[in-house]
Amino acid sequence: MKLKKWVISLLAILMIASFNAPTFAEEEAIVEVEDGVLSNNRVLIPLRVVSSNLGGDIKWYPEDRYIQIHTKEKEILLAVNFKNARVNDTIITMDSPVLLIGGVTYVPLKFVSQVFGAKLTWDGENKQATIRSNGQTVVVHVQRDESRITNSLKISHARLNYCRKN
Repeated sequence: MKLKKWVISLLAILMIASFNAPTFAEEEAIVEVEDGVLSNNRVLIPLRVVSSNLGGDIKWYPEDRYIQIHTKEKEILLAVNFKNARVNDTIITMDSPVLLIGGVTYVPLKFVSQVFGAKLTWDGENKQATIRSNGQTVVVHVQRDESRITNSLKISHARLNYCRKN
């Protein structure tokens, strides 16, 4: 009888311990980016920080103002001030052109999530985008005003039209 009580007590202790045992799941890496931009009602994010944290290897060609990104499965080509991007052999049209602001290349948030197969969530109240892919999380905080894009850094309509023709 004492053995039976002892076994029941031991089982009860094991059950309680199993419910309270800590789990050792892999911690997700989180990268915070403070310089997202809102332009023409589109969220633009800095390409290098975001794509390098989602597994892309980036190369910038300043003389031609285009970017080449390599991932395990994709080659992505983007040109500053253009809405079209080449992903492998497919042309993808973005809802906003690639912008160069203060030496930083910005692309539409939706494009990054689409190309990298990432899950995207948008918190409009806090103006914050969260991108998740392959155990990586990038949180982009969008600047609350558009004043950080100075007129001297904006491209003129004449220059934009010239770029589109060429």
